[in-house]
Amino acid sequence: MFESGSESWRLTVDDNSNLLQVALYVRDACGLDVTVDHSIPPRLLGTVVDHRDDLTAQIRQSAGEQWMAWWQTIIALVGAQELGTLQLPSEPFERLEAMTAVHESLLDWPELDGFGDRPALREAVRVSYEDATRWLSQRARGAVRGRRMRATYDGATLGSIVRALVERLGVEPGRLRAAVLVVGVEGDWSSLVAPGVLVCSESVTVAPARFAALVESAFVSGLDAIEVRPPTLGRTRRPLPASALRESLVLWSAAEIELVCERIIAYSDGFEIELRRRGATPPPAAVPKDGAHHLEGPNEPSKRTDNFAGIEVGLHFADGREVQVTNLADTGPGGEIVLSRFWRDEPDLDSLWLWAMPLPPVGTFTLSVRWPDFGIEAAGAEFEGGLVRPA
Repeated sequence: MFESGSESWRLTVDDNSNLLQVALYVRDACGLDVTVDHSIPPRLLGTVVDHRDDLTAQIRQSAGEQWMAWWQTIIALVGAQELGTLQLPSEPFERLEAMTAVHESLLDWPELDGFGDRPALREAVRVSYEDATRWLSQRARGAVRGRRMRATYDGATLGSIVRALVERLGVEPGRLRAAVLVVGVEGDWSSLVAPGVLVCSESVTVAPARFAALVESAFVSGLDAIEVRPPTLGRTRRPLPASALRESLVLWSAAEIELVCERIIAYSDGFEIELRRRGATPPPAAVPKDGAHHLEGPNEPSKRTDNFAGIEVGLHFADGREVQVTNLADTGPGGEIVLSRFWRDEPDLDSLWLWAMPLPPVGTFTLSVRWPDFGIEAAGAEFEGGLVRPA
């Protein structure tokens, strides 16, 4: 995610649009014949596993007919979220709950309850989703791609675009907003799928002149953007999957604080880690500032007391891949291992949840922790990577 803006205008660039890309993977892997539309990108880059033989011709035909409505709903809700026009509660926990419910309505793996009225599409998602997550994992390792994209645009370039539009159109800067969703598809492709929302291929973002022109068009079209009301949804409460750990593992224990690895939960494309603190009151929390141009995602609630401020976490896999995160508020570009913080819908302030991707290979992998504010300079544990697999 890249965000830029002054106190008045706003641009977000999401180069990790997973929901969009899962939908495209289902289309390509299952060979769905979908309606030709300007909002639909070409084929995905890279290897897509062929699942056409896993579906009957009738199911494939019906799934293709149902796919377009699914795609349009994803575009409408994700686009509005990135643009900042999705109507969400202002209270952080309610906001998180509402946004998570929206995402679950679009894709709630593995239950897929949101596809109850589209059984053919549900089957297409079921047979191809795990391969889709592997495709996403491979793409997320492209740290160079993220750095290359960010070199395409800067505040000065964007500022000059905004100033020119303000003068030419006679509008206040605060009315200028745009969102860019980048997908890993073939060729140079782009489409304004909704007012202010541009979807484009990766190759477009590394052509500065063309990308700047597209961003300008998105700003102009964004003048017609309207607020989007998400569907009224209730969340289904489900128990957490089984942990790969037989019991909690103490990483650090001292008079004032104990740090525990409570659980590791494996999925097909990655795993969750829950760290839990017990004991002393934490140092003063670093609370994110409110900003008119900060896009708060479903896993980044603002104004939340942070009992883990200052903690640093690292992972080291048996094959040499590693990651070290010194600021959990900054996801940064994706590398060979993605490690990021997320929040449960019923947050426990003494628990820190982390998402890691991909799954570790067979062999020893290490979880390391530093927390200088509590005098923890080196703590951690070793695990057998081959055991971190879905139950």
